[in-house]
Amino acid sequence: MSRVPGWCFAGLAGLLVCLSHATFAASLPAQSGSGSTAKEVRVADDAFERAAPLPPWSQPLSDVPDTQRDAPVVTRLSESQFYAAARPAYLVHSVRQVNDVSSLAVVGQIALEFIPEYQKLRLHKLVVLRGHQQIDHTQDVDIRFLQREAGLEAGLYSGAVTATLLLDDIRVGDAVEIVYSIEGANPVFGGKYMHSASWDLAMPTELRRVWLMVPTTRTVHWKMLGDYRATDVKPEMTERNGMRIWKFEARKLEPIDPESYTPLDFVPYRFIQFSEFDDWAGVAQWATGLFPPVTSLPEEAKGLITQWRRLPTQEAQAVAALHWVQNEIRYFSVSMGESSHRPSPPQDVFQRRFGDCKDKTYLLVTLLKAMGIEARPMFIDSSSPRMPNKYLPSALDFDHVVVEAHVDGKTRYLDGTRLGQDGQLDSMGSVFPGAYGLAVDKNTTALTHLENDKVIQLSTVDLSESIVVKRLAEDADGELTTTQTWRGSAAEYMRLQVARLSPDQRRKMVTATYEDRYVGIDLLDDPVYKDDVQNNVFTRTSHFKVPKLLTLRSGAWVLRYFPTNMSGVFNLPKVLKRNFPLEATTVPYVANYRLDIQWPSDVSAQRDPLSQHLDNAYFKLATTQSFRGDHTAIEARLETVAEQIPASEPPALATEMKKIADILPGQFVLAASEARQGGTSATAKMATALQNLQLKTTRQIERTTKVLASGVLQGEDRAQVLCQRADAYYDSGKVTEGMADAEEAVQIAPSLGRAYLCRGDLQMLAGAYSKAEADYTAALGLGADVANTYYARGRARFFAGKLDTAIADFVKARQAASDDALYPALWEAIASLRSGHALSDKLVKLSTQQPTGSWPRPALAMLQGALTPEQMLAEVNRKHGDELQLTLVEARFYLGELYLAQGRSREARALFQQVLDSGIRNYNEYLASTIELGSVVHAAE
Repeated sequence: MSRVPGWCFAGLAGLLVCLSHATFAASLPAQSGSGSTAKEVRVADDAFERAAPLPPWSQPLSDVPDTQRDAPVVTRLSESQFYAAARPAYLVHSVRQVNDVSSLAVVGQIALEFIPEYQKLRLHKLVVLRGHQQIDHTQDVDIRFLQREAGLEAGLYSGAVTATLLLDDIRVGDAVEIVYSIEGANPVFGGKYMHSASWDLAMPTELRRVWLMVPTTRTVHWKMLGDYRATDVKPEMTERNGMRIWKFEARKLEPIDPESYTPLDFVPYRFIQFSEFDDWAGVAQWATGLFPPVTSLPEEAKGLITQWRRLPTQEAQAVAALHWVQNEIRYFSVSMGESSHRPSPPQDVFQRRFGDCKDKTYLLVTLLKAMGIEARPMFIDSSSPRMPNKYLPSALDFDHVVVEAHVDGKTRYLDGTRLGQDGQLDSMGSVFPGAYGLAVDKNTTALTHLENDKVIQLSTVDLSESIVVKRLAEDADGELTTTQTWRGSAAEYMRLQVARLSPDQRRKMVTATYEDRYVGIDLLDDPVYKDDVQNNVFTRTSHFKVPKLLTLRSGAWVLRYFPTNMSGVFNLPKVLKRNFPLEATTVPYVANYRLDIQWPSDVSAQRDPLSQHLDNAYFKLATTQSFRGDHTAIEARLETVAEQIPASEPPALATEMKKIADILPGQFVLAASEARQGGTSATAKMATALQNLQLKTTRQIERTTKVLASGVLQGEDRAQVLCQRADAYYDSGKVTEGMADAEEAVQIAPSLGRAYLCRGDLQMLAGAYSKAEADYTAALGLGADVANTYYARGRARFFAGKLDTAIADFVKARQAASDDALYPALWEAIASLRSGHALSDKLVKLSTQQPTGSWPRPALAMLQGALTPEQMLAEVNRKHGDELQLTLVEARFYLGELYLAQGRSREARALFQQVLDSGIRNYNEYLASTIELGSVVHAAE
């Protein structure tokens, strides 16, 4: 019995709905389910019996216990009797009491599902218990038989019928007692016995009792599963009249409240599984009989096979067959009787051009084998892919079937029911990664763990946004260009989604993403789609007009942004206190985000790139932000780590999620000082990057001098301001003045790490590398910023010739900031090159990630060899204005270091001289170039 499109037969979970007790519905089946269809049908006379006597195999019905509980609905008795004979059956005896008017419909309407083709439903008793009265409705209850095919529109037809019992005159305080039985089993299982009985309920239960009756000539295994409560309910076993009888019993069961985002492989409600299969080999043997070898195919199919065999590789042949089955055989499932699990012959499926998952799989396996490609069916539980590893071996543990094929020496999993797939097998969406499946093969003895080494790559979604700010005004419009890239299953979904939408619907879909952020946003032209089918990469580019892009707040300009490809990644319920684990994130999933903001020409800023990192048990988030000249670049990478977390940890996840806003705040603030005075006057002359930096330094000296002269600050407060002025003197190249401030800061605050850090910087400027190293070491011991101090000490050791310890410091600096901190990585690279060491594996990996990404990634890629110097400079020259001037300082220095390592000292010196000619002294690369040229007068050590 199918459940949703692409699922072909009922798995174990589907049985738990109605096998152990009646299903009391809050509404008639005809009214339930969005888009479902239901019609009243007649069933054969021998498929239903009213007021039937109890079956001879049944145990005496349990007495109905009283209850003092006042819950809206109380299950006073839930009794299930399972008869594992040649013609199996089960009986349900249930009593539910309603204590609240809002729950009357829960007990007044009863739905019993069965399949008339091979099952018979018998109603033995239906009584309303009202005080001491017993109002018998067995003979007069209104019964309608409804055939509800909720998935018919999607090509699903199971033949299941729901007997709907509608009781009159149900009152608060009444209890409804029902006894019914269903006899018969699907013949496709060959007489093997399999069933399941629920145990815990979402309502309090006074007495839960389960009977299992098995002839002594048969062996039925049982297992109680459950991950929340202890599963140590021990049955009593007796043997009489050729039957083994197990009785499971518990009283006063407390309800279990459902919780959102519970992991699929977590079992909150206990249940008992029964299976006559001894092991997985037995299940595989049974399944093998469903897919006998095919001896003939239609001539048209043979022609296709001949055509595909001309393709150059097994992969090309397999892709052609898969694509044909997916697109030429439409999905339609008629899962009645044995067809619930037994597929139709491939030749029939080929000719009629429709089938469900097992039909498509059987056909695809046949086509692949005809081309000499080893293939076999693989059973999967699509609703809970990892659950079969917990179950007893059973044919009911699965609801879907795919193909396992060995193509060009590699195991592949192919799903004939998917659409939108083509191209290389490595780039296709993963088929239930991490699932435990059963290979349909006579040699199978255990489950197969499905794995895909490309799963992270296929689960990566990239989003880049480019914003053009035309002028600094609250009424000014801006432009937004977005490019989003999907891979794997997401690309396949988008490919299908876009193809099914009209142009107007496509425009609405893309605009809806941004309307909450930018009110009145308008799509300037139709989205442009690029579909790289071969690599399964789907890209959409959209261009918008954004009204009133900026907000003026406290004298600063604020621009909002948000990485929409990181939206919806986390599942965080409103109530953090839980009993069950939390399916915290989509795993695996990687979101890469980049935002470029092009400011108007009257903006000129200089902020060094800032890298920040969150690395916890739930996710990894790395961000880099830079602002140079009139260009801002923000990059972020989010990678989920934990698919589920223990019930005690949602508060910790919430805490970590709040930290995301600290490093990815969703708004960028342009300070008033970063915009030239005079606003947007077209006649105003712009300052150069050097002039802006000099002006900034001069203002800092003036401001700190004024504060120090006031005499208000003492101790560490004064030392902090002295260090600020020392930094400004450092940027101006004024060693004497800066050293005087740094020395005073150390004297008045000998326990302040910051003081030693700024004195170390001045020692570096003076060429006293050993003294600088000592100051940085002292700063580390006194709590100075770890990442910056290791980075500074590494440079001191580098120029002192202590390359191995310098490399160690750069590694520590990178790790303290984040493993993706790029500037310590650059210095680690040049130190490694100078010492003759190979770059570490971590550094190589970092160097090859996005080699043409935001600066300074191209410089790092060049040092590793992923880019040539010409390619690196080409990336730099894409910039303009102040940003170009500032970036060239760094680019020339790192290229010079590469040339030094290659023995090209003349070319290196020319590049270092160009750095000095820029006059941009507040860059580390300026001082380093000075040192490399031998222009620093070394202080006495």
